[in-house]
Amino acid sequence: MPQLDPEELKAGVDEAHKIPLKTCAHSQSLEGTRISVAAGIDSVEHGVSLDDGVIEEMLKREVFLVPTLSAPFNIMAQGVQAGIPVEYVEKTRQVNDAHVEALNRARKAGVRIAAGTDAGTPFNLHGQNANELVLLVENGFSAAEALACATSRAAELLDLEDILGSISPGKQADFLIVDGNPLADIRILTDQNRIWNVFKGGVES
Repeated sequence: MPQLDPEELKAGVDEAHKIPLKTCAHSQSLEGTRISVAAGIDSVEHGVSLDDGVIEEMLKREVFLVPTLSAPFNIMAQGVQAGIPVEYVEKTRQVNDAHVEALNRARKAGVRIAAGTDAGTPFNLHGQNANELVLLVENGFSAAEALACATSRAAELLDLEDILGSISPGKQADFLIVDGNPLADIRILTDQNRIWNVFKGGVES
């Protein structure tokens, strides 16, 4: 059930854009996403339910989708035996297939997708962002597409593409040196023993 009326949401988005700040909508329902997109939101987080009309509007308005597959995955993987309330687990199982299907329809239509995890949901920890890339690959993305979601696409969403998101002249030079080829096996990025060096702004950290 949407928590804000269309007029309220549009007013908030308009005020944020004056500053200017980016806006995102925490939206699972189709109606909530439809209202958010119409209000001029910059990105939809989750986007569990998307129909063709909303996808078309997202394309027209250049709205990003941040699908956060890590959140439902961890709830289902850990389950009630780990102390997650049964209603959370059941709800997640009920909507997960529709979530993945909506994501892939949006991807195939050309909606820009950025990686995010919704860290803070059960067993979904900060610093485990690479698991999201594994889930994207397991649910239809190529490894290259998943990597772009976490780098160049994420930079575009935040209006930081001039300084972040790719290795090119004049940018900050944030990169990893890893043992192996993530394009062949994206899981390399989840193994700390295979991440040899981390560079931030061109300086090893």
